[in-house]
Amino acid sequence: MVNSFIRPSDLRVLKHKHVTIKKEGKDEWIVLNHPATKTTANEVQAMPATVGIYKQLCALRLQTQKKIPSDEFVFFPQYKIRDTAMSVIGRLFREILERTGIPEQTDKNVTLYSLRHTSIMMRLVKGNVNTLHLSRNARTSQQMIDQFYSSHLTTDQIRVHLQRFEGVEKKKEEQLKKRLERERQK
Repeated sequence: MVNSFIRPSDLRVLKHKHVTIKKEGKDEWIVLNHPATKTTANEVQAMPATVGIYKQLCALRLQTQKKIPSDEFVFFPQYKIRDTAMSVIGRLFREILERTGIPEQTDKNVTLYSLRHTSIMMRLVKGNVNTLHLSRNARTSQQMIDQFYSSHLTTDQIRVHLQRFEGVEKKKEEQLKKRLERERQK
């Protein structure tokens, strides 16, 4: 969830037919095209880390069956009643939290939905992401990003983005490469 922006309710409907691994050059990522669970049914471009995780899930599943039907649920397909699957996911998540002590360490009420918040906040804090683009990909509105996520950003967290001019930075980098190349040739 941290690498795919999805809501917990998306876990209940996500099937293998909704998952496409894309590749462009060395880059590999997943595109999710699952039914809308709250707002829109836009495609979701997941982060590259999802590819390995998904492949591991599939490999695990293939240990018990020869082929994975495209109409099979990705998470806990053995539970046809999806409320049961969500209960199991929730119980396992709470067990992880208990074993790791994350709620005590952070003094936060950590829920499964927190993983979606983490996904969006990581892109706002660590990435140089346009909030409109982020909102479209996360299947939410820009207003929600501004109201519930961006409002938590401190000026120190956004300082780097405010002070960065990508065109200028790229030009400086190219100049440095040229200078180093000239010096190496001498």
